[in-house]
Amino acid sequence: MKQKFDLLYLQYEATLALDILPFWLRYGMDQIHGGMYTGLDRDGSLLETDKSVWFQGRALWVFATAYREVEAKSEYRKACDSLVSFIENHCFDPSDGRMYFRVSKEGKPVIKRLRYVFSETFAILGFAAYSRAFNRPDYAQKAYDLFKKVEGYLATDGVLIPKFSTPSRGFGLPMILLNTADELRSALPEKEAELTQAIDGYIKEIRTYFVRPELQIVVEQCNVDGSLQLEHFEGRLLNPGHAIEGAWFILKEARRR
Repeated sequence: MKQKFDLLYLQYEATLALDILPFWLRYGMDQIHGGMYTGLDRDGSLLETDKSVWFQGRALWVFATAYREVEAKSEYRKACDSLVSFIENHCFDPSDGRMYFRVSKEGKPVIKRLRYVFSETFAILGFAAYSRAFNRPDYAQKAYDLFKKVEGYLATDGVLIPKFSTPSRGFGLPMILLNTADELRSALPEKEAELTQAIDGYIKEIRTYFVRPELQIVVEQCNVDGSLQLEHFEGRLLNPGHAIEGAWFILKEARRR
């Protein structure tokens, strides 16, 4: 079994370093406006000039982590500098500090969704990784400040506009916040106790409301009290990708402890 996993590791490592990362560096980076195009065909041709704000933060995390853990390539650093600049200069609404969902290639706002904070969580992930890769504690602080804003948004009634009129819980939020707090903790060891407490809360929420061992499933959405929404498609939806991500983040925390 170990030999099999070793071979898989080498296969994924080669695919990442020789195929995936070079593809996005070659075709995705916007050399004129900064940031990264996110709508590409398999041959690298541009399908959509608007840029996903989620993707900017994700890409920043990817290339900063690759720089720190795989190889300190100058092209990784250049991509990170472009991405972090684009996020800071174009992805925040100056009127309230909230982040956009999608912007134009120049960075002008296209869509701002007020029902969730995923643009913010991916920016936190990117800022935290950037701070670790390039010894920039100021970006660790920016990530922490944004995390505290997210906590404030979630704790204040009326800030987030619900996606559904029926009060519900969604699995995606505690799942990504678990990952976000973990990455932020690595960038800010002095906040370990606070962030570990937050992580404990996210894991408890996941186990209490979404993991259903009696059905051998992880539900994507449920009522606020945890009861199933079997009368709705959304309540019967199973998202294997989210379930795998949640398991991955919890297993990572278990290994840490």
